[in-house]
Amino acid sequence: MRPHIPFALSAIIDRAAYAVLLALLTLAQGVGEASDIFFAVTTVPAVLMTVLNEAAFVIMLRVVTNPAPDEALRWRVTGQHGLALTLLFLGLGGGIALGADPLIRLLAPGLTGAAHDKAVQLQRLTAALLPLQGMAAIFGTVLIGHEKTWPGALRLPLTSGGAALGALLCLWQGDGSIDGFIFSLIAAAAVVTLGLGVRAFGLCHGLRVLHWPRRQVMVEMVRGLTVLGGSGMAANGIVLVERTLASGLGEGALSSISLARSFVPLLGVISTSVATGWFSLSLAKGRGQQQEPDIARTGCEMMTLSLLILVPLMALFLAHTADVVALLFERGRFTAADTGMLQPMAVAFALGAPLFAISIPLGRTLLMCKADGTLLVFAWGGFGLYIVLALLWSKGMGGGTFGLIAAYVVAMLIQSLAQMYYLTARLGRTLLAVPLGRLLCLAALVGAVLAISAHLMPGDVNRLIGLGADTGLTLAVFVLATSWLGLSPGRTAP
Repeated sequence: MRPHIPFALSAIIDRAAYAVLLALLTLAQGVGEASDIFFAVTTVPAVLMTVLNEAAFVIMLRVVTNPAPDEALRWRVTGQHGLALTLLFLGLGGGIALGADPLIRLLAPGLTGAAHDKAVQLQRLTAALLPLQGMAAIFGTVLIGHEKTWPGALRLPLTSGGAALGALLCLWQGDGSIDGFIFSLIAAAAVVTLGLGVRAFGLCHGLRVLHWPRRQVMVEMVRGLTVLGGSGMAANGIVLVERTLASGLGEGALSSISLARSFVPLLGVISTSVATGWFSLSLAKGRGQQQEPDIARTGCEMMTLSLLILVPLMALFLAHTADVVALLFERGRFTAADTGMLQPMAVAFALGAPLFAISIPLGRTLLMCKADGTLLVFAWGGFGLYIVLALLWSKGMGGGTFGLIAAYVVAMLIQSLAQMYYLTARLGRTLLAVPLGRLLCLAALVGAVLAISAHLMPGDVNRLIGLGADTGLTLAVFVLATSWLGLSPGRTAP
């Protein structure tokens, strides 16, 4: 577990810092048109950054860790690939800036008049996030590939933390406008990119001059981003469609569903970071040529660990959803009525958290099998199913935001089952040796303790005190029960 600590801690801090940023946003703007604009203009950069940065991470890590007898040649190839990726990120950022007007009309049809004009202006600014975050991903990967794990892994939390700090300073100066939040995001990304760049170039003693990438390198980059980023684009494209449809459901619907969705990665933060760390370190240590039984066993262990970590977090969240929403957002222009509206949406999203938690290990297992094309088929198939269900349930049947959430959960379920079926046929049933019975026993134990606590706890207890007390109880039950049930890491292998 120790090698995964930087990645796990990075993900925790990143999600916590982003939650603080959202809390500051709701403090200043509440749930309404201004918040809708914020989520509208940050959706495309955020989705593309998530997809392409992860693909760039895998591409660059393979280049950086590729053994080469000539150190200077390896650094030259690294520089060419890094420059090629940077040029692609710059081109995409420029495309977003130039096409901001039609992009907002397409993805946020609910914004009209002055709100639309404001969104277009801010969309042109947020386009700068793509090349900045892209270069930061390149520099961070170079550092990780040279065993400088901590600075590379902390790239995202430093950016989110810097943005939250910048937004807090803007509020302290009396500026609660959306412009201040957008400026904070861009400034934080620029500072982190500069810092990582200085650190990365300090390592490349064999790189004297950046050589212009050859045509072959550019073709390889585009092909790699298409294959590796294609599956991620489908998964994150759900967010694009979801926010587009939510924009047409009335003022505040876009910001409400975006806030509710933020709890899904917050719940699965440790789970997904462990899976990502496992995959990254496997590549870095040259274990990409594992045999199929090893891949199946590792995939099973990652799914087990992901669900094991998620069980207590999900139980605690479901028991205290209203408290978490209120503690995080209920201040300033975010009222108790907004909490009541957001709570059931957050619960509905949380029910899909187990699917989110196992989706990363399943995807990584497919990549370890070198089944990139198959991963694309599953991802785009799930995306297409989501679009059909979302249109049917949110529009045709009048389900609104809950129709969008139901479509997401059902599409994720069917996609996960299909991936499991394919991987089991290829790798054997070892992949499915997840101790579901023991995990359900753990969930039942934690749920029973929280139910008893809710019955005994005074009704007028402070939200924070009640949440803190139940957190301590959940942690104690988790530590004792995992040992009793044989679920401790290292003992869950099939």
